[in-house]
Amino acid sequence: MNPIFFLLFTLFVLGTAAQPVVSIKKDTVGTSTVTYHTTCFGKTDSSIVFINVHENENTSVKAAKEILAAAKRYCLVQLKFRHIRFISFTHKGKHFTVDPNRIFTSKGAAASLKKNSGGCSEAIFAGALKAVNRLGGNYTDSFITHKNLVVALHNNTDGEPLSIISYKSGSEAQNAKDVHMNLQQDPDDFFFTTEKSIFNFLKQKGFNVALQDNENVLDDGSLSVYAGKNNIPYINIEAQENHVAEQKKMIEAVLEFIAIKHL
Repeated sequence: MNPIFFLLFTLFVLGTAAQPVVSIKKDTVGTSTVTYHTTCFGKTDSSIVFINVHENENTSVKAAKEILAAAKRYCLVQLKFRHIRFISFTHKGKHFTVDPNRIFTSKGAAASLKKNSGGCSEAIFAGALKAVNRLGGNYTDSFITHKNLVVALHNNTDGEPLSIISYKSGSEAQNAKDVHMNLQQDPDDFFFTTEKSIFNFLKQKGFNVALQDNENVLDDGSLSVYAGKNNIPYINIEAQENHVAEQKKMIEAVLEFIAIKHL
């Protein structure tokens, strides 16, 4: 083989191998289509997944893609719907809107539909709820069930309504079994987990972290509630929008935990 051709061919193969692999899966709810973009970086591990369910929380995705690309490990699943936060659809001529992080229990999905949608008959509402429950079930079956670890990626705003303070003495305090606050850190950058071992590790590392009370947590339909009720280890990496460096450090800490525990 011509040496120059061999060199170019080798560089092409190496360059191709280094690129993340993206696959797309679609699902429907009412009249709308939801897509899931799965980006895998190098060596994959089907027992661990990183997810993003709010398409407007872009800092979390940017941070995750940079860290996972550098690590050459794991897959990131992004739920996408028209570049917006909520999912909207029509059922029997009625318009409905639901938070995609409130579709993982029927009780939570019903509350989210009622909060974000207009009034309708009980029969039409029941049909819309059935469609949302199916969507949530398909998502968990495809990406969550039987995982050794689910890592959710979220972003919040500066201050209220959500920070580590919310779990210490605010609106989320009833859902937390234990809370560690590092006063040297921005309270908007914090972890939320369902596992005591994960809580202890992140506490030791000096991060803001809250441990969910899996037995008594309010059923709002969120993935943390679903994971807690089904014994699926779950971590939410929550950081203020545009805190890319902080969220990258938090993701790196999770990768360290994975390596230490040999998950």
